Amino acid sequence: MPSIVAPGTPFSRKAILISGVVLLFASFAAILFGMQSTTVGEEGLRNHGILGAGFIGFGVTMLLFGSVFAMDAWTSRPRGSEAVHDCAIAILSETGKLGATIIIYGGCALVALGALSSLDRADSTFDVVFRLAVMALCIAAIVLWRRRNKKHPRTYQTIGPFWLILFMLAMAALGALGGSMTFSEYAADRASGPQTSLCWLSGVEENRPSGRYRALSPTTLEIEFTALEDGTSRRVSISEHDRTALEEIVDSGDTCYLTYYPASRIFVSAEPA
Repeated sequence: MPSIVAPGTPFSRKAILISGVVLLFASFAAILFGMQSTTVGEEGLRNHGILGAGFIGFGVTMLLFGSVFAMDAWTSRPRGSEAVHDCAIAILSETGKLGATIIIYGGCALVALGALSSLDRADSTFDVVFRLAVMALCIAAIVLWRRRNKKHPRTYQTIGPFWLILFMLAMAALGALGGSMTFSEYAADRASGPQTSLCWLSGVEENRPSGRYRALSPTTLEIEFTALEDGTSRRVSISEHDRTALEEIVDSGDTCYLTYYPASRIFVSAEPA
């Protein structure tokens, strides 16, 4: 039976937005739960799957929001040959200015930083003066372009929705890709179960998050084992909160029977050989 609600109507738009907001909060909750919960054993594998599902949900959320912006852009599209012509000119003008701004700001900044970093390699006074002149020209170009933009301001109201939709689609693709990879690891380990190998401890690497992500993601230890039967590497990732698992590895000695989930690198147990 065909839907009685046409695409893009206020009812369907509101329903998509509400669904997107609910799914966004649920996805963030799943991601935080997966990051902060235990990383050991069958429970750790389950949390790994929840983390993957959270990223997939985030990707779906971005796709829902992008569809709403696409509806709005389609509803406000120009109609008539003259309106389409004016819209095309505005798109070309705004795109040209945006491209010039990126080239001038980004290009001049890179050239100026390159000249600054090469000052210590200058062989003569002329080389030093030349590099300083390049830096001055780059700074002048940025200042002049900024002054021109203030005198002749132009908004990006024509291409703005287009770039916003592209951004939403890119975020949706990143979330879906990362979540699918994580969830596929969970599914593979759930299907095959844990593996046990006779190994010796060969290395430990600490991954400590920095900056604004410190409160979201705990410090993890990447522990590498080497299998005695074929010399291949076995790696597990353990959160610093799982101190019991870390103590178990230390107590097992240099050589142990390591049980782990290989795809998701979830540690299960380590028994002395």
